[in-house]
Amino acid sequence: MTKKEHIEYWSSQVKDDFDCAIVLNKAKHYAQSLFWAHLALEKMIKAFWIYKNDSNTPPLVHNLVRLIVQTNEFFSDDDLLFFGTTVFRMKILDLPKKLYG
Repeated sequence: MTKKEHIEYWSSQVKDDFDCAIVLNKAKHYAQSLFWAHLALEKMIKAFWIYKNDSNTPPLVHNLVRLIVQTNEFFSDDDLLFFGTTVFRMKILDLPKKLYG
């Protein structure tokens, strides 16, 4: 596959995954909605990773901050800290409190 085809492979799935997140959120399935939103964002970042790197195969990781850093695009430490902390807190700390009181 060419670089363009790899990018299209990852980015073509983003809209459907995000649409699933919206539907699940409206149905008050918040944990599942968050999963699909994370998946959509991860796929978009992996497409961007391929665009910014020589390789057509992104790392087999789910750590969004690590993937973003490897694009060599400029993000301030505050941006990355905010992003990483926000995702972590939503997934691990805040979400169960919001869901289950």
